[in-house]
Amino acid sequence: MKKIFISMLFISICISISAQLTEPVHKLTKQDYLQKSKNQKTTGRVLLVGGTAMIVAGAVVGSTFEEPKGVLEIFSKGEVIGFCLFMAGAVVDLASIPFFISSAKNARKAATITLSNQQINVPNSKSLVVKSIPSVTLKIRL
Repeated sequence: MKKIFISMLFISICISISAQLTEPVHKLTKQDYLQKSKNQKTTGRVLLVGGTAMIVAGAVVGSTFEEPKGVLEIFSKGEVIGFCLFMAGAVVDLASIPFFISSAKNARKAATITLSNQQINVPNSKSLVVKSIPSVTLKIRL
């Protein structure tokens, strides 16, 4: 009886595991990709501006000409702090690059080819007539 119960339990677990969905339930739409691209571009810009500001601040702080106070000190406090700010700014600038790359990829995914009707002006004997013709449209949001 024990073996039958354990076997049935094992079979029911295996069936429920194999019955799971493998495709994602929510597929991203064009608007989702555009919003994601915009958010990533904003994040990249914030990191780039912040990192550049840290680099400039580090250069200014590090360029103060203080003499080291101790005999064994090689660098002054201003030089050490300036160098740390400079390097942290460089790391933040480099961290912005993946956000710009991801933003461009999502913007390319949002570019769509659609079928639509375009209005064109067709010359008539004395005037222009507006006609609607089917066309293939490639939309790229900049």
